[in-house]
Amino acid sequence: MAVTLDKEGNYESMEPFMGSHKFSNPIDMEFSKDGDLYVLEYGTAWFTGNPDARLVRIEYTAGNRNPQVKVAADKTQGAVPFATHFTSKGTADWDKDEVSYKWNVISPDGKSLQTFNTPEMDFTFEKPGTYKVELTVSDGKGGESVSTTEVQAGNEPPVVELKITKGNGGFFFPGQSFDYEVVVNDKEDGTTSSGIAPEAVSVTIDYLPEGFDKALIAQGHQFADNLATSAGKSLMDKSDCNSCHKLDSKSIGPNYLDISNKYKTDPKAPQYLSQKIKNGGGGVWGEVMMAAHPSLKDGDVAEMVKYILGLTQKPANSLPLKGSYTTAIPKGQSDQGVFILRASYTDKGANGIPGIRGEQTLVLRNASLSAAASDEIKDIMKMKIPGTEMNIAIAQKDGAWIAYKQLDLSGMVAATIIANAPSNYGMMGGTVEVRLGSPDGELIGTSSPITPAEVNPNAPPSEMKPTIAVAPLKPTQGKQDVYFVCKGAGGGGAGLFVMMQVMFQGGGKATM
Repeated sequence: MAVTLDKEGNYESMEPFMGSHKFSNPIDMEFSKDGDLYVLEYGTAWFTGNPDARLVRIEYTAGNRNPQVKVAADKTQGAVPFATHFTSKGTADWDKDEVSYKWNVISPDGKSLQTFNTPEMDFTFEKPGTYKVELTVSDGKGGESVSTTEVQAGNEPPVVELKITKGNGGFFFPGQSFDYEVVVNDKEDGTTSSGIAPEAVSVTIDYLPEGFDKALIAQGHQFADNLATSAGKSLMDKSDCNSCHKLDSKSIGPNYLDISNKYKTDPKAPQYLSQKIKNGGGGVWGEVMMAAHPSLKDGDVAEMVKYILGLTQKPANSLPLKGSYTTAIPKGQSDQGVFILRASYTDKGANGIPGIRGEQTLVLRNASLSAAASDEIKDIMKMKIPGTEMNIAIAQKDGAWIAYKQLDLSGMVAATIIANAPSNYGMMGGTVEVRLGSPDGELIGTSSPITPAEVNPNAPPSEMKPTIAVAPLKPTQGKQDVYFVCKGAGGGGAGLFVMMQVMFQGGGKATM
């Protein structure tokens, strides 16, 4: 809350402060000399390195603030003619001023084709070319912000379908196999059965022992095309490259896909492009000179070039379009990582529009999940046991739950909860209900009891004997949000029980 005091320090008024921002357990804050407020957030769980632990800087802006503009379109690439819906959803004026909208559709030669004065608008692109759609939002008090989106008309993006034809589509079981198939359809080039050569499609399966970043996976083609080239992308993101170049859209310099397409068959390209990055130059893509980067290490430059060329070159370890794969975990690596399945195809371009890449990525994770690493929780205290690597989730009262988003339960016959209820800590025990969609959604399984028992707090984790609570599951197909709801009569200060792991079992009958 923001509190206003009079000159004598007496309370005058109070109002919500940053009500739209959710802080993650703030533990300290301090104003800097320039008036910014720094807030230190501990994060979600106790005694562990929290991914949501952070230091936040809050800047105060006096007077009228410009609107914050957001633009989205349901389609920005396609064969002509194609109709697109544009929206300003998410645009906000924090001073709550009444705002006005002005959309401007700009032709490839820079001329204004049509304007609109509504929060949303529809437009049909009839001729091939690269267009700009500009949205200007004004607050009527001098505040104005502009956002621009690029649209490429004339080439339909390819549609890549990667699917698991035999096996579970969300989990892997070490040492077991699954079958997969890739199909590509492109309006201009054809399909993988007619027109698109199988060798033009990249299919890779890689194991990441450290897991993955969900945000990167969600970004689709912005996730590294070949995991072996991700080091180069990381180096480029930390440099000034992205100020002049974009992945697949126009900027001051050429986009990375255009560069990759131009040099992908040139055996001298790695050396040439490395020298270009180090020494700078111009004349190839226009009149704008490329700045030199003499301070970059040769090895780093080589990784950058490897990433750029890898955008259109097929990886050496590319797999066939259809096959079977055995999930063998590399020796010495953790089995708590993920298998990344990825298929991509860059079309040949059409009507002056360069090639567009389509892709699909699937993530298979171990069927043994950490309870403390669930996606959402309620009335759960997460913590890391001091002196160990064990993370736990403590159900504090009846109705507490943990949830995992979009799990594929096809073929899963049981969920096993590894837990205990230390009676010497006052825990009362209980059961776990497995529900779909919400904490009160369809009930598909109930675990055997988690019975209170005395636990030696000084015993090493290997000597502790947890309760193995098994919940047989009703047959369920496809991806679901799965909730594990904790039930029990207790739940004072001590709670119900501690959950360590949730393990899914596929095939056969549920066993204890």
